[in-house]
Formats: sequence, structure tokens, C-alpha cells
Amino acid sequence: MILDEPTAVLSEPDAELLIKRVMNFRSEGKAVLYATNRLSEAMQLADRITILRDGKRVGVYRRGELSRADIIRLMAKDAEGHANGAGARRVAAKASDTVARAKAKAGARAHIQIR
Repeated sequence: MILDEPTAVLSEPDAELLIKRVMNFRSEGKAVLYATNRLSEAMQLADRITILRDGKRVGVYRRGELSRADIIRLMAKDAEGHANGAGARRVAAKASDTVARAKAKAGARAHIQIR
């Protein structure tokens, strides 16, 4: 299943229901690619988080490896336009781990792959 900002237009109760359904889908062993800018959703749902900035991958991280502040720092640039978090650790993944690929056109987005 691929979801891109699925809760953006939902009320809070509807968003919570959708997240529960995504978690049930995931618990059945099915793959979900969940793109969101809502960090609370990313941190709740993700097994791995891929952080993009300006259309380029900053890194891939396991759940619990980054704090909310770490994710924000990696997605953002400082006042002079320099990328924050240069040299961040990346999780090695085997080609067999890939479930889906996505390209960002522009801007910072957190694309989440759930297995």
C-alpha cells in the first residue's frame, strides 16, 4: 500500500482511525509506504524512516534511532542555507529489503517504508 499525506485533510478522529487500519494492515505482514510531514505519524508507524531534503536522500534510519529533534535537524537547513546533519549515520539495507521506491520533486519530506 502506498499512502502520500493520507491524513492531511482528515479530522483528528478520522486520522486516528486510518492510522489504526494502517497498523492492522502492517501487522498482517503487508508492506506500506507512508509519506508524511507529520513526524508523530512517522515515529508511530515506521520501521524505517528515509529522510529527504531538497529531493535528495539524507539517510535511512531505524525506528527509535532518531529523536523528533534529530529528524527535524536532518530535514532542515540552517539560516545560511547549509544542510544540517551532514555525515549522519545511515542504515545499510540489502536490495532484498526494498519494497518500493519514491522520488521527491522538491522540499523536505519524510518518506517512510514499513514492513
